[in-house]
Amino acid sequence: MVHMHRRKIVQDHVALLSFRWLLYHVILGSSLCKDALGSTDFVKDSDHGLICKSDLIPLMPSPASHLMCARMCKREPDCTAFMFDRQNSSFPGASTSERSGTCLWCPANDILSISFTPADPQLETWFNVRGFLVSLPTKDELVPIRDVLATVGRSVIVQGRVPEPVPRRCRFTLYVNDTESFAVRVSPHFHFHGYINKLFVNSKIENQWDTHIFPDNPFSAGRNFEIAVLARNNGFDVYIDGVFMKTLTQTAHFIGHIRYTSVLDFEDVIVRF
Repeated sequence: MVHMHRRKIVQDHVALLSFRWLLYHVILGSSLCKDALGSTDFVKDSDHGLICKSDLIPLMPSPASHLMCARMCKREPDCTAFMFDRQNSSFPGASTSERSGTCLWCPANDILSISFTPADPQLETWFNVRGFLVSLPTKDELVPIRDVLATVGRSVIVQGRVPEPVPRRCRFTLYVNDTESFAVRVSPHFHFHGYINKLFVNSKIENQWDTHIFPDNPFSAGRNFEIAVLARNNGFDVYIDGVFMKTLTQTAHFIGHIRYTSVLDFEDVIVRF
């Protein structure tokens, strides 16, 4: 009986992992492709790139494999992502799964913005990530996350779906250590406190609010969405579905201190950090 109970627990755990894999790769249609990079913790992102104010710097002499580029990037303290320019030739001594190319990067301080329209299909973007949160609680509960924005040049990507029918409001929040303040909050109001189809992007420091209200709410019932938050020296840049919305400058000093997130009334949420 005990053996059967343990087997059921394992089966339930496998089923849960399978559901999360399906949710991540199918329901949201994510284009992130996680290759077998071992401890390098890099993912290839086909939908996002980086825009730098400085010229891109070679990580290592070419040709090189993307695995070698990832390892080299991890050795650089300011490398949070790199661009991999694929070549047709194979890397000497590499396996058939590895490709040769030139890897380029810019220091995290020089990252200006996120690009949602990569110009060159041969140019891949590889992001150094700390982890994924899948299917967060739909209640406004704080979920611990480790070292989300430990430095400038890092981003948080949130993908999910708005329920149908829509609730009065939805909310995504990045909290700091004390949990009484938050660096970023994105909150579409569908019909809440007299606000109809308005978008709030705000923050709170010691009970002082920095709030910007947009007249048009880009979220809609039953539709997938993406929120991207990029940490920069001057604050947090907020993008929704590839459109830049606002830089929250009052919370720039929170970079490196975000420890929690919460989601309210969004469905099928995945957070990449």
